[in-house]
Amino acid sequence: MKSGRQHRAWNLVFAVLLAVHLLPLLTTRWFPTLDGPCHLNNARILLELVKGNGTFRSFFSINPYPEPNWLGHALMAVAMSAFPAWLAEKSVQVLALTGLALAFRHLMAVLAPERPWTALLVMPFLLCFTFVMGFINFSLGLSLLLLVLGMHERAVRDRYGRPVWPLAFFLLLLYLAHLQVFAVGVILVCARAAWALAIDQQEPRGTFPQMFRHLFAMLVLPCCLTVGYFIRHGDHVAAPSRVGIGELLRWVTEGRAWNTLVYDAELPWTRIIALGMLFLALAGIFFQFRRDARGWRSLEMFWPAAALLVFVLYLLLPDSMAGGSFASPRSLLFFMLMVCAWVGVASIPKRMSIGLIAIICSCDLVHLCIQQRIWSSLEDETRELLGVSDAVPEGAVLLPLNYGDNWLHSNLSNYLGAERKAIVLDNFVATAPFSPVRWREERSPYASIGNFDGSNRPCVHLHAYQAHGEPLIDHVLTWKLNDAIDDSCTKDVRAQLRASFVEVAVSPMGDAHLYRRR
Repeated sequence: MKSGRQHRAWNLVFAVLLAVHLLPLLTTRWFPTLDGPCHLNNARILLELVKGNGTFRSFFSINPYPEPNWLGHALMAVAMSAFPAWLAEKSVQVLALTGLALAFRHLMAVLAPERPWTALLVMPFLLCFTFVMGFINFSLGLSLLLLVLGMHERAVRDRYGRPVWPLAFFLLLLYLAHLQVFAVGVILVCARAAWALAIDQQEPRGTFPQMFRHLFAMLVLPCCLTVGYFIRHGDHVAAPSRVGIGELLRWVTEGRAWNTLVYDAELPWTRIIALGMLFLALAGIFFQFRRDARGWRSLEMFWPAAALLVFVLYLLLPDSMAGGSFASPRSLLFFMLMVCAWVGVASIPKRMSIGLIAIICSCDLVHLCIQQRIWSSLEDETRELLGVSDAVPEGAVLLPLNYGDNWLHSNLSNYLGAERKAIVLDNFVATAPFSPVRWREERSPYASIGNFDGSNRPCVHLHAYQAHGEPLIDHVLTWKLNDAIDDSCTKDVRAQLRASFVEVAVSPMGDAHLYRRR
């Protein structure tokens, strides 16, 4: 009876903290991130291509191969078939955040049902670096990874007596979400199976065939798709780049996995979160060896071993690989999640565990308040840019010119494409060979127009992007262009606009100006 009341109390605390983390999403129309607008726009393009929209078909094509990164785009496209664009994005963001929280709690319920407070360790991960950057497929993949690990843990403890198809299904979804998360999932699932087999003192020979059949059935399809991915894209993978070992080690203690928007302001709190988790992990090893004479020879000790394995991968793997970037901060997230899983199963004294987790959650709430001020400002900026949206006609070919110095504004113009069904030319996702939608080669805008996608003082030729001798750009959006900007490229852009375009809309604060070709 007492245990049941305690579980209900901790579940209530978990629900309250989860609700607090959902507030930034649920109290605003837009929750802008760096890449999020571009992913939403490409989900709109995917939906229009499926519907047979001729305008979109002349610019884009569907990638028929089941690539990683399909999952988030497909979910938002389905949502946009019934709801407005902002609600479609919001629904998938809420799904990723809530899914991560519930998947971690499910894993903790499997590993340490008698320690329900350890599920609170997931709170700093909910609005972490990758979520704020708008890596929606990676965020969905984190939820699926934890769900797969929890389900596989049950299968291990039941000696693979459970049906294999649920795990096979979620591993396929994990592949479709993100390749790096899938690769980590495969490594951890296979390592967990091998660990269990190695310490099985009763009938290891009898367990091995069942384990092998289970793993093969789970992994055969997504692993074959992975091989196909590398065969298709081996020529497109950029040369890897690395972060120095010293900086990687510093990131561990600074909480780089959670620090994104205002590094110096966030640092004191993310550092306490990181050091608190690491201290709990080390304390867990001390108390585990003190209380269990078997030492490493137990099922529970897999989790610190898994954390060590992922930490080695974090140090060794490049920051950009297989067509993806920011791999190192993502790998750091895996390491810290495995640290938290180990804290859940370790024989840490209850008061120490609850006390440090309370400190971690308190620091996370302060960190959340710091981030909230930035998100509120970004939402205001998004509303300002969308103040010209009513003047953008469906099917418009829109060139956005960004003169602002906020890196989080880089892709905001893609919201116009998602909302108004316009062709927004600054669409870097569609340039990737593994994107669900891709530019048609003859319609790629980057070579002919200029450096509009990578400079806040762009030099562009508004008439060079043509089809059959006619200019294709019929609308131009300028963002944060003011009179103080008078470099030669900007003067040339103003001259081109005066000669061939007419201003049709200005946002309420005057930060966004929309021009239509005469």
